Formats: sequence, structure tokens, C-alpha cells
Amino acid sequence: MESKYGGESINFIHAELRSVLQIFVGQKTATTGVGGLNWLLDKADAKSGDVKLSKAIEAQFTDVFQKLELIKVPLEHAIVANPKQVSDVYEALGRLHTLIQQDMVAGLHFRE
Repeated sequence: MESKYGGESINFIHAELRSVLQIFVGQKTATTGVGGLNWLLDKADAKSGDVKLSKAIEAQFTDVFQKLELIKVPLEHAIVANPKQVSDVYEALGRLHTLIQQDMVAGLHFRE
């Protein structure tokens, strides 16, 4: 658990996820646009069931962020006070991890 004594673990998780999301969606400004991994997935026509894989991954990012927002106390307190909320975040992160590590890699036709 990061920042065990600072009570900032949730903020650090948010920051890390925002960084990963930025790589996924690319950088878009008023004058430039750099496609991210979502663009590559769309070009590869990668799917998760009947849905574009890029949209499934974006939806999972949203789910994780929404679940994190529900935790209003430092993580070390939430683990004791509301383990269900922490478990929900953990499971949502697991689903995001699977979508990225397995589905995205397969959708982009990467090989080990």
C-alpha cells in the first residue's frame, strides 16, 4: 500500500490511473492530436463481444474511477471500515487489467 502513513494512497491510485488512461486515449489539444492505444484498437477493429474493445476499456476505466470516488477515507481505514468498497475497486481494477493485458494485446495482434 503506497503512502501508508500519509493517507494518500487513493490519490496516488487516481494519478496512476489517469496516467494510464492518458496513454490509452492519446494526447488531444486544440492544435494537435496524437492517437492513443484506443485509436490503434479501433483501426484493428478489435472487439469485446459486440462492442469495440476501446469502448469496453474506456467504460472499465470509468467504472474504476467511480468506485474509487466512493472511498472517502484513507485506504487503510477503508479496508477495515468498508472492505466491500475496497474489494469492488480491486475487482474493477482486475477487470481493467485483464482487458489491457490480454484483450488489448490480442486485439493489436501482438505476440510474445
